[in-house]
Amino acid sequence: MTPDVITAMWSIAQRFLAQASEFDERLETAVELNASSADILALKSQADQDRLRALSALQALAPYVQPRLSAVEVSPVSRTTAQKFEARVSEMDEAAILEHLKLIADGASLEIVEDAVFDRGHPCQHRQAFLTSAADEPDENQ
Repeated sequence: MTPDVITAMWSIAQRFLAQASEFDERLETAVELNASSADILALKSQADQDRLRALSALQALAPYVQPRLSAVEVSPVSRTTAQKFEARVSEMDEAAILEHLKLIADGASLEIVEDAVFDRGHPCQHRQAFLTSAADEPDENQ
């Protein structure tokens, strides 16, 4: 039987978080009993180390449970793309540029802004479409 990798990573993270909670409880007890500062620091260090181990397991798990949020690739812009962008921006007036910047600041997806810049639709038609993932398409009925 092949072990379920996702479940295993989740179990590891849960184990380290539980251990960190146990060390936190021991830490509170040590402070109440006026333990030495070295003992208190050792307990804090152990709890922090377990939290970091849990974080490591969760980071390994993230691409499997939320791939859109953790799998973003960025590549350099080609000369052709940069030239098209410069040409389009130089043709726009200041009000249009400000409108596009406002759309971006409000969370509009890049596709919506590109549609507006490349005359594939007016940006105001898509004002309510906000970026939740790269795969989302704006509703044509808006």
